[in-house]
Amino acid sequence: MRIYKKYFLFIFLCLSLCSSCIKKQEIPLYEEEVEVIPVVDSLYNYSKQLYKEAKYTEASRSLREIIEKYPTSEKVDDALSLLLLSKYRLKDYKGVISTAKGKHKLYKGRSTEPDILHIIAQSFEKINENYEAARNYFEIIRIPLKTSLKSKSEEKLKKIMKKLSFEELKKLAKKYEKTTLGCFTLYTAAKIGLEQGKDYEARKIHNHMKRICPNNKYTMEIARLLKGERAVKLSGAIGFLAPLTGEYSIFGKRVKNGLELALKGRKLRIVARDTKGNPIEAIRQVIDLIKNEGVFVIIGPILSMPMIAASGIANLLKVPIISPTATEEDISSIGPYVFQINVGLGAQAIAMAKYVTGTLGCYKIAILYPDDAYGNSLAEIFSEEAAKYGVQIVAKHSYPEGTTDFETPMTFIKDKNPEAIYIPCYPNEAVMIAPELRYYKIDAKILGADGWNDERVPLKGEKYVEGVIFTGSPTMVYKNTDIYKDFRRLYLSQYRTEPSRESALGYDTGILLLKTISTGAKDTESLTNSFQEIEPFAGTSGVVNPRGVFEGTVPLYTIKRGEIVRLK
Repeated sequence: MRIYKKYFLFIFLCLSLCSSCIKKQEIPLYEEEVEVIPVVDSLYNYSKQLYKEAKYTEASRSLREIIEKYPTSEKVDDALSLLLLSKYRLKDYKGVISTAKGKHKLYKGRSTEPDILHIIAQSFEKINENYEAARNYFEIIRIPLKTSLKSKSEEKLKKIMKKLSFEELKKLAKKYEKTTLGCFTLYTAAKIGLEQGKDYEARKIHNHMKRICPNNKYTMEIARLLKGERAVKLSGAIGFLAPLTGEYSIFGKRVKNGLELALKGRKLRIVARDTKGNPIEAIRQVIDLIKNEGVFVIIGPILSMPMIAASGIANLLKVPIISPTATEEDISSIGPYVFQINVGLGAQAIAMAKYVTGTLGCYKIAILYPDDAYGNSLAEIFSEEAAKYGVQIVAKHSYPEGTTDFETPMTFIKDKNPEAIYIPCYPNEAVMIAPELRYYKIDAKILGADGWNDERVPLKGEKYVEGVIFTGSPTMVYKNTDIYKDFRRLYLSQYRTEPSRESALGYDTGILLLKTISTGAKDTESLTNSFQEIEPFAGTSGVVNPRGVFEGTVPLYTIKRGEIVRLK
């Protein structure tokens, strides 16, 4: 009997095991493609029921399973939409954002895309990240599908934009200007810009609006708001900043002569202030001119360092400032109210770098330069430009103002055996350096900048400066033009002396001012805008461009038989 019991028990166990194996094979595997759709549908319908029952946490778990296990399913975008909606109902707004992050491929181009973007936008709005909310609302507007959410998004955007910063609005306007709300975004940005005192930026936006939506009501509204800028009397005062005493006073007086000649007979009063060539004094005087004299434009300072110092203040106080003669690179980039008409030194350095490699074939070069704004600027730009042509700067040495003994730099440069030496210095230094090069037996081609273009150099330098090659100021090219000749006659009759380059630049600055006023400028903002938009024109000093951009050719000179001769 016990044997039979054991026998039946064994048979029962075997049958159970077989049954289990058969049943296991009957269970549909998620990975089997034929069974995926029923499983996903089942899970999704189950999740929807949980959602309807307000069991959002449980629904989220089932929906996440669909997204993680079946990312290629047709239902995956519906699952993601319902998952985000569940989290939104749970007030887990950051959870909505983190869950949606990186999953745009799951819904991009599908019918659920507007709904998903709307949930994301609302979540950003709930946590006060208004820029991101606006960006997602804009994406809904940009979708090429008909959806009621587009009009809802537009209404939301109009409210959110009031909370955005000027910079955020500019970014949105740039990206979404071709949408139905593009012009409204530009309008809002311009309006907020005006409220924040960013009048120049607002005008730029308005100019852009005139191109893309010229007859739009928002474009016309900004035009109306822009007319509300503070007015400036054209018969008011012009500020003039320059060294009128001290070492550099001769240059200040020359510029002032040219400016006064250009404005002669006009109802424009010039209020001059002495900077003494000092940046600190330039700051004091620019504040005085704007605050106490109420000037609507400032001509000067004429030296680079005082100009840089004064420009920051003038730009902050929104009064245009123009330097006729400053040569430091990119001064006009300090701000929208800052201009310079003199050609930057960069044009000379760039031209010399090209000439020394292309024509002279020199690739081992030393640089000796004065340690000031003029010398440092030319040396730096020449180094950078020459490197583009494969030049090796074998030695680079500066010297302080007033140096008369050049033994240290000479011995340093001699050891490097350069093929050419670039010396952007002043006339009085040129006539001391050239003989010392010969004394120390430095057999290198001598190159220079416009400081060598002075009659004192061949006169005092004698045989030591023969063959030196240097760049001249591009303005020198225009001394043979009819415009310059007319200016020269006018200047001679007024001052009984030959005009200098500084006088010509002062005159051209006055002509530039008259041209901008003649465009109908009535205030500092419209005057600044005119400076920005005016086309370069031929002046007595060359091509006049208030943006400080060089347009023309840099002349090259050499000294031959004691005379300065232009190279062809």
